[in-house]
Amino acid sequence: MRVLEIEHFSAQQKKNLFKEIEVFSKFPLDLVGLKTNKKVFEDVLNGWVFFEETSKQVIIAGEPVTKTKQNELMSSFISWAEKRQKSVCGYYVSEDFTHEYFDKYELGTSSVINLDSFTTKGYAARDIRRALNQGEKSNLYFIEGCKKSISCDEIDSIYSNWRKSRRGPRVKFLLSPPNIEICERVFCVRENEKIAALVSLFSYIKQGRKCYYLDDMIQHPRGHKLAMDFLLSSLILKLKREGALELSLGLNVFDGVGFNSRLKLYLTPFCFLEWPYRYRGLRKFKSKFTKTRVKRYLILSKKRSFLLQMKAIMQVTYF
Repeated sequence: MRVLEIEHFSAQQKKNLFKEIEVFSKFPLDLVGLKTNKKVFEDVLNGWVFFEETSKQVIIAGEPVTKTKQNELMSSFISWAEKRQKSVCGYYVSEDFTHEYFDKYELGTSSVINLDSFTTKGYAARDIRRALNQGEKSNLYFIEGCKKSISCDEIDSIYSNWRKSRRGPRVKFLLSPPNIEICERVFCVRENEKIAALVSLFSYIKQGRKCYYLDDMIQHPRGHKLAMDFLLSSLILKLKREGALELSLGLNVFDGVGFNSRLKLYLTPFCFLEWPYRYRGLRKFKSKFTKTRVKRYLILSKKRSFLLQMKAIMQVTYF
């Protein structure tokens, strides 16, 4: 067992680890830890755990990437943390994740598109057809990016313009600027030769088939108003043609969480102020493409104070 410091890895070392982990990746967030320079607990027999830490707490990023048995990997990781006088909590796991060490709290949902059943026909797909038609009429061009078709300077420019249009602090825990060196696939829409919208994807395996998680989703604040709609609509059709099973559009924080939830009461200012991002508007935007939402959870140690663990999670998320 060892801990890998990803932030000190070269791009090639990250790619090598990416290829090794990708084989066992079964959860949408599995590979995002590489892009966001998480520390990695590696158990050669059982798998990997991405995490960050504070003086008293270790915070898991997503679910562990498991080779064999998840419980054995988690027990090994918890034992390692406790030897360092730290407890373990985690952010963004599925309903299937269980371990006797943790209590689970509903965090929200993930919007998921089943690509097998996806169709552009019918009333429910009216916004998608509109985006495709308007995009073509407006001479928007959908392309899959690589170093030759999208430069790092272009990505930095659209990210910088997008960030200037956002209010509040930057969410850092599972988000970072787009990185074409690390992201598995990058797609964009060009308008008058300039990037109007951009997304990046990571893959995972479900039912033996390729699936994708939408990591970055960035639209130029002065670009075509339907640039992102056109990009996602075109992307969904492309992935469907490739035979992928599903596309996860990421977390809808607080969605489906009861008002009396202990977690929601703690985060009341965030719920009402929609700070630091407009999560209701984002959830509504995603609903154009799918109505399917699956529950996501926060996991907290039963041995440590709820408030102290939430403080640690907020600390690694924003500071």
